[in-house]
Amino acid sequence: HTISDFSRREIADVFGYPLAQIFVAPPAASPLFAPLGRERTRPALDALNLTYGEFFLVVGTHEPRKNIRTAILAYERLPQSARTRFPLVFAGGRGWGDLDLPGQTEALIREGSIRFVHGVADPQLRDLYEGARLLLAPSLYEGFGMPVVEALACGTPVSHSAETSMDEISGAVGKRVVALDVDAWTSTLKDAIESEDHADLVRREARISRARQFD
Repeated sequence: HTISDFSRREIADVFGYPLAQIFVAPPAASPLFAPLGRERTRPALDALNLTYGEFFLVVGTHEPRKNIRTAILAYERLPQSARTRFPLVFAGGRGWGDLDLPGQTEALIREGSIRFVHGVADPQLRDLYEGARLLLAPSLYEGFGMPVVEALACGTPVSHSAETSMDEISGAVGKRVVALDVDAWTSTLKDAIESEDHADLVRREARISRARQFD
């Protein structure tokens, strides 16, 4: 068995294994990843100097396939006033390979608009998910995409790279963006700033319900 229909098709194509004999059993978000509300989420965010609903989040080991470069290039195009109000947080362990980060990354870190948070335990990660205005998942490749289902389980809006396994997770409640299209990712960030999708209770419940399908 495998964890997504995307992986199922890859196994069949690469190894010539009969498609009908590959069973898909997708993973589920831990029960920990559920909304607790602004007041219970705030203390952990305060410790990181973050405001509920006013930061962007990327979750995952820092390695080339996660496409961190594109996220930074897109974010850098926002006005400085927007970057000051809505920092971009990268939460995850240090991975392998050359991330090929843009030259302006260090300057963005110095101004406080880009933050790398390592060694995040699940309870703190839950707070980051719920507090984020938008989860970005710009990966070039994913076998499944646990951050997407975990963020949805917390009620958080999600935008992810199109034509990947993450399409199967988000269904009609996520936004799909071409992985390397910097302009499209910048537009996605601007849309998130201008909308109140994060606070919309009906849409939040739709996202939570979608995540519950992975049980």
